[in-house]
Amino acid sequence: MKTKIVFLSFIVSFIILVMVLLSTVNAVSYEGYGLRIYSPYPFYINGKLVSPGTYYEGFGEVVNLTFPTYFYKDSVSRCYLNSIDLNESNAESNTPGVLELYNSSNSTIIVLNTSDFYETYVTPRYLQQYYVNVTYNLQLPEAPIKSGWYDSQFLFNIHLPLIENISSNYRYYTYEILVNGVPESYFHVGSPLNIKILSYYQVYEKFINNITGYLNGTLVKLSTGWYNYGDDLNLTSPLYTGVGSRLIIWGNEVGNFKLTSPITFDDNETNQFYVNFTSPTFIKSNGLIYETTGQWFNESQKFMIESSYPINATYRYFSEGNYPRYCVGVYGSMNITDKQVVQYLLTFPVQLEVQLSNGTEMTFSSQWINVGTTVHVLPQTAYADEGKVRYIVPSQNFSRPEELQYLKQYLLNVQPSIVAMVNGTNTTIGVTWMNAGTNVTLYKVYYINSTTRMVLLSSNTMSFIVNSPMNISAVYQLQDLVQVYGKYSTSIIYSFNNWEPYGSTVTIPPLLSYDKTLFQLNSTVNTILVNSPKFLNLSYDPFNVTSSNGIVNNQSNSNFTFILVSVIGIAAIAVLVYTVLIRRNPQ
Repeated sequence: MKTKIVFLSFIVSFIILVMVLLSTVNAVSYEGYGLRIYSPYPFYINGKLVSPGTYYEGFGEVVNLTFPTYFYKDSVSRCYLNSIDLNESNAESNTPGVLELYNSSNSTIIVLNTSDFYETYVTPRYLQQYYVNVTYNLQLPEAPIKSGWYDSQFLFNIHLPLIENISSNYRYYTYEILVNGVPESYFHVGSPLNIKILSYYQVYEKFINNITGYLNGTLVKLSTGWYNYGDDLNLTSPLYTGVGSRLIIWGNEVGNFKLTSPITFDDNETNQFYVNFTSPTFIKSNGLIYETTGQWFNESQKFMIESSYPINATYRYFSEGNYPRYCVGVYGSMNITDKQVVQYLLTFPVQLEVQLSNGTEMTFSSQWINVGTTVHVLPQTAYADEGKVRYIVPSQNFSRPEELQYLKQYLLNVQPSIVAMVNGTNTTIGVTWMNAGTNVTLYKVYYINSTTRMVLLSSNTMSFIVNSPMNISAVYQLQDLVQVYGKYSTSIIYSFNNWEPYGSTVTIPPLLSYDKTLFQLNSTVNTILVNSPKFLNLSYDPFNVTSSNGIVNNQSNSNFTFILVSVIGIAAIAVLVYTVLIRRNPQ
């Protein structure tokens, strides 16, 4: 027996020892691991491809890890291996425990001796990259941006314009960068990009003097500087720049040019304008007096003609013509007539039709009139401010400056028409002309008669003096007086006396209680359509269920009938139940 006990004790001790050893092995494999390796992408452990995740390696082993350099999500998005971290520090070839570390085009291999580590974390660091596709309208010697893969959030900060000098006379001039079709010069790479770089090829042209010419069909001032290769330049002489204006150009280079090479333009120009005289006129210019009907003058050149002088604010001497001056400086083309007269100034508040004593008909609001000419203002109504102001002008004559006699009115737009107090008088106004200064007051309640009235619901004004065109937004409600009296015998048991909106309905109670008695309307109609003033005398009778005009036969009182019948039915059922109970349980 003792032998069996000793043997069993030995077996139990052996099992406990085995469990302790297994526990120790497990602790070394996980809690005391040499390496913990995590990668978000597939990689190789000792040449074996493993899935993304976390892996453990124990002490005393040589571990060969291979991490692919690139992982492509698609053709324009990828991740690349930036570094391999040991405990969040970049692994180097001389890092303790690193036996080998070398890169190839497709992967990075690191060989580690786990004997030199204790719980070391190995993590490959991948960075997001996007493909940037760059195109050019001109092939540049040195591209500011090149197609390729760029790290996410990589910053492009390009200061435009970009200039690449080929020589002292030729260059590339980059003026715009389109990023996905949008002009940008400061941007981050946050997605795949299509970039187009727009540039000019330019040539240096020298102008000794600034001159005017047509560049690609546009009249511009030319000076020394850079011009786009192939620009068209027109320097013919005379060079007409408009009606009655031209340039006289002279120098070493005059004509049409295609700008493809450096040129030195040693040219000068003179701007000239044509002055036309409708009749032969003697003028003084450059110290000479002579007769002319028209000629070209250099810009700012002066000549003298008969003068025009103000006498006072309303009278003047006038040299008749469409461009009169006493001493004329030529700064543009001109057409001049010459005839001196005395004139007076007529000014009206609005344009009016007039007849002159010489038979001329005119329309004006301000006009100089030759002295001796009488102005007859025709009787008329003249409009201003887009037809919202008018002047009622009677017939009158003028032979000197005087004030116009007129009645001024403003347009009032009232929708719909209403009755208002106008200068103390009841007046219907709608789209109405009113004299300036008219006092208008809107009624809050306007009684058409004793039984019909208008009630103002809303308005943008209540009282005003007419001194400008106005839009009046007034909303009135038409109301009729509704009077209903319900009688029983000689007593009035119901009374309704109220103003109701036109088109509304008034409901007369089919049942009512008066003096603790229930009465019913002695009529099949209990609603009134308010389309005119109403005065009704109705009769009520004491309530009678069987009445032909009572509740039972009155469609409008169906709800009441239902309630009454329900109450009677419930009462009958209660009596029946009570009777049954009494019979079953007699006292």
